[in-house]
Amino acid sequence: MRGRGWTGIAAVAGAACAGAGAAPGEATRIDTLPTSSAASVAGAPTAASSAPVPVAAPVASVAQDRAPRPCPDGMVHVARDYCPRLERRCVRAVETRDRRHICTEYERASRCVGAREPLSYCIDRYEYPNRVGAHPVGVANWYDAASTCASVGKRLCWEAEWTAACEGPEELPFPTGVTRDASACNIDLPPQMVLLDRMLARDPEVRQRELARVDRSDASGRRATCDSAHGVADLTGNFDEWVNAESVGGPGAWAALKGGSWIRSRNSCRAVMSGHAPSFRFHTLGFRCCADAVGSATRRASGGARPPPVPRGAPNRHAWPGGVIVP
Repeated sequence: MRGRGWTGIAAVAGAACAGAGAAPGEATRIDTLPTSSAASVAGAPTAASSAPVPVAAPVASVAQDRAPRPCPDGMVHVARDYCPRLERRCVRAVETRDRRHICTEYERASRCVGAREPLSYCIDRYEYPNRVGAHPVGVANWYDAASTCASVGKRLCWEAEWTAACEGPEELPFPTGVTRDASACNIDLPPQMVLLDRMLARDPEVRQRELARVDRSDASGRRATCDSAHGVADLTGNFDEWVNAESVGGPGAWAALKGGSWIRSRNSCRAVMSGHAPSFRFHTLGFRCCADAVGSATRRASGGARPPPVPRGAPNRHAWPGGVIVP
């Protein structure tokens, strides 16, 4: 399915920061979409059987069976020592039309500068609404993302958490390895001219038509080739994802964007954009949720950023099919 909305004049999707957003503090909740195993035991041989009697596999204790899982269904548990500052050399890059350089291949070797930070947390396997086959929600600002995650008992991911899930245990620059791969992830598509006044039109049919025209996103789970080593999907490409920044800087303040979208941009694990205000919206902007793992302490930003309390606000009239923004 395709489609959904934004503000103002014509702009090129993915080109600089043109656009407008909701007033700071304006937020909306986004509806979630709807989300036994039986063990079989081989029968023992009869007394008449001459075959050797199989040794029974160890049976987990009742206490182990009742031990709480670290994460809810649909979330991946990531536990590792994270490197806040990782150095790795780029060996091949390309120059874009706007004279940006994008690294397409890195050395496998890397070096951690400074102390590592132990992380243990849960992250949604897919972009919100975290359902395989669903169209991820777009046209979201940071307020939408934070309040929606809170409404389902989760929270927005920290920048470090998002990065750790993307890099995997080997701390790779892309979820697919050391080489940028447009066949594996939904990245590197050309931008489209976006008519922002149509995206903000009061007529929902006008909005949907414009969004359907420019939408190049994939349904969640369509590309298993883009799963990270931790099994988290579409971290680079598809929708650019809101996170809580580690340090305050630029117009984003406490908010940042990770992963880039389907348009050619910063589609690597470490890259981050803090140049958009938390109220900024665009059709390529989405999010996924995180949560504290069972028994883990609530994390604070390594760089001292402090997002405001989870906002509550007026409903947003923009929505993507498959994830509708409602009061």
